[in-house]
Amino acid sequence: MRRRTQNSGVFVKGDEQSGNREYFGVLKDIIELEYEGGNKIVLFKCDWWDTYNEGRGYKKEANGMITFLNFSRHLATNEPYVLASQVEQVYYVTDNRNLDWRMVVKTLPRNFYDVPIVNEEESSNDEPAWDKNTTLDSLPDYVISNDDATTLLNRDDVTGLIIEKDHLLHGVNDDRHIDGFIDDNQEEEEWEESEEDDLE
Repeated sequence: MRRRTQNSGVFVKGDEQSGNREYFGVLKDIIELEYEGGNKIVLFKCDWWDTYNEGRGYKKEANGMITFLNFSRHLATNEPYVLASQVEQVYYVTDNRNLDWRMVVKTLPRNFYDVPIVNEEESSNDEPAWDKNTTLDSLPDYVISNDDATTLLNRDDVTGLIIEKDHLLHGVNDDRHIDGFIDDNQEEEEWEESEEDDLE
């Protein structure tokens, strides 16, 4: 089986019957079952680590979360399959002090963004995020406050200085002086010129 990444670790939260036990494993196979009518279901076949023997199979932090798994202790089970919808992604980091143990790191899948749901009644703010016509003079004075002193971040004793963008960016994108620099635009221009020569 070919994987796009090395993060083939899986996590399944148990039900109330199992005491909400957390199960950790590694993905071994993906099976898609197709039923009549075009209905499909995806199963993950996994090897599971021992999460029943605290101290020998896993270690917990003070907050009760499993943080380390002993990779030399597999869970003996005849139920290696889980529904893909039940699985969350994790990855394992090797403990440098004890190479049989791995730290569990829960993560979100690639290109998945957990955006919070916004209640439309609460977010009735119709103001624009930024008004282009706002000048620096109309911005509020921002203040950093700490126990010792208060520092004003807006200076009234100095007139503003406008720097032209051409002056600011002068030499920033000019990488032609670097040996071995590949200029993609130059290659496109040469290719277009050679194509024009071929047409003539």
